This record gives sequence, C-alpha cells and structure tokens, in this order.
Amino acid sequence: MLEILFSAVIGYLLGCINFAYYYAKIKGGNIFAVGSGNAGATNVARCYGKAAGFAVGIADGLKIILAVITAQYIFPSANMAVWAAALFCIAGHIFPVQLRFCGGKGAACLLGAGLYLLPWQAIFILVFCFLILLLALKNYQKAGFTVMLCSPLVICVYTPESLPFWIIAVSLVVYSHLPKKVKFKIANTKDEFEQIAMLNYQTFVEEIPQHHANEKHILVDKMHAKNTYIIAKKGGQVLGMVALNEKRPFSLDQKIPDLDTYIPSGKRLCEVRLLSIKPQYRKGKILAGLIKAISKYVLKNGVEYLLISATTRELKMYRSFGFKPFYKLVGKEGAYYQPMMLEVLFEEANKWNH
Repeated sequence: MLEILFSAVIGYLLGCINFAYYYAKIKGGNIFAVGSGNAGATNVARCYGKAAGFAVGIADGLKIILAVITAQYIFPSANMAVWAAALFCIAGHIFPVQLRFCGGKGAACLLGAGLYLLPWQAIFILVFCFLILLLALKNYQKAGFTVMLCSPLVICVYTPESLPFWIIAVSLVVYSHLPKKVKFKIANTKDEFEQIAMLNYQTFVEEIPQHHANEKHILVDKMHAKNTYIIAKKGGQVLGMVALNEKRPFSLDQKIPDLDTYIPSGKRLCEVRLLSIKPQYRKGKILAGLIKAISKYVLKNGVEYLLISATTRELKMYRSFGFKPFYKLVGKEGAYYQPMMLEVLFEEANKWNH
C-alpha cells in the first residue's frame, strides 16, 4: 500500500509540470488567455506553431514515462505502484495544484503511458485502428479519441490486470474534454489579473483606440488597485470582465469638471468600467451573467447609483438597462464615451439576481 501511495505522489507531482503553461510564459504570454484557453499541446500548436505544440506533446508523454520508470526503479516488483504513478501523472496534468487545478486534457500523457506500458501486440492493434480511422475520418483528433474509447477492449485481452487503471485513466481524459461551465467570480489570483490586463489591452487598445499600443500587449488600468473585478471564467480562461469602483476619485472625475454638480450627493455611488467580453462570446450568455453578478454586488453593498462611461457603439444596450446620459460626450476621435447614470431600484436589481 505504501509503494502505491508513494508512486501516486511522484506521478502527480511530475504531472503538475505543465509544459504548455511554462512555454507560453517563456514566450511572454499566458496559455489561458490565447486560443482555446486550454493548457495543452494542441493549444500551443494553435497559438505558437506546430513545432512548439509537437515539442510540448512529446514532453507531456515523456514526463509520464519518467514517473513510471521512477516507480519501477524504486518498487521493481510492484506492478500496481507503476500504474498508480501513470494514473496520477495524468491526474496531475489535468488538475495541477499550482494552476488551481486547470491543466491540459491528458491525451499526450495517456499516449505516453500506453506506448511504454502496454504489450506490443496491443500497441500494434491500436495504432492500426488509428490509421484506418484517420484515413476514413480525415481528422486525427476524432480518430485518436475513438481509438481511446475503444482501447479498454484491447487492454482486456492482452493485459487484463491493468484494465481498472486504464479505464480510470481514459475516464479522466474523457472528463477533461467535456464542456466546462462558465463561472462568475471576483478576480483574486495573479493569473486572473494577468488575463484581465490582456483582455483590457485587446478591447481598449486594439479594438477601441483609447490607449497607445505597447510591446507587452497588456494594459493595467490606472485605477487597478481600487477596482473590484467581476470575471466570467471557463476553465482557466477569462472570457469577460467588468470593473467596479466605489472610491473617489472616479475616472469620470478626470473627464467631467466638477462632477459633483451632475450626480446625487450623499448617495452611495459605484462606477462601472472596463466592460469587456472576448468577441467570440459576445452573442452568448456572458453579458447576462456579468449583469447578474453586478446586481448581486449592488444588493450586497447597498449601492444606490451606478455611473458608467458608455462606448457610443453600445448606447442602445445601456439605455435598455436603464442608464441615462447626464453629460455630453467625452473622449477623443475614435473613442468617444457617453457619461450615464442609473438609479438602483431594489426590485429591478433583484430581478437580475434570480
């Protein structure tokens, strides 16, 4: 029992070494903020080139072999310990603790385990089936996934004692491929703040020319220290965000002379800023989720008025929420904003909370 536990720990720790994440870091990026947002070899290939993706995939396969070899060296007669090392290496790759359990999908790790641990007859049959399916489907991912799902039938024939471990390993990889739910939360990690700065840059530099471009492709808001960021997060990827700030001075203080003459006095105010959603998710439910999260914040903190600098391209949307202009347009050519205000009515805010 002790050898199984020790091998599992070794396997998990090696599995947590996420080469996709660290490769992107070396390149000055964040793997969660690009492509599909998955910390795996396929996303590296998509965003940094096929050679980089291939190298990361090879590294993922080799780390599980290293875990297995280590277990074999320490416990040469404990076959279950060897499979425990392999299984927990896959688990570590999918759920790395240092990345808050958001890792890759484990396919390369499973492939490495299969090539090293399975009998050559089983490997031959699985490779043959993969090539036939590849010719028929013209898609290596579909072919590989189909072979993986059918692989327990082959394992059952050639190495039945390994079947329970293999089924669990395949189940982990299948689980990692299932669609992930979008969560709405307050940003509180370094990685989340990095992605916020990148999304901020994409929206307010590349899309709306409000700020100057820079080589790092990040934009840290000047009021970052005061902001509370509500984010929409899927797996490890931030899909959308909005910043809330209750502390004066607001950004509108810098845009409107004597702002106090235009807003109610003695009321609890909150400025809503930096509403940004990745383009491919703007037609989904991300916006509604962020609004619901704002309403929860408003009700919890007793906010009475919301202030916003609304981009002119979305005035219709903000008016539909009940925001009303209270000052002339501010900003510059190509990046004009309409100062707007919304009185928070408990009944209306509570509707969004359900």
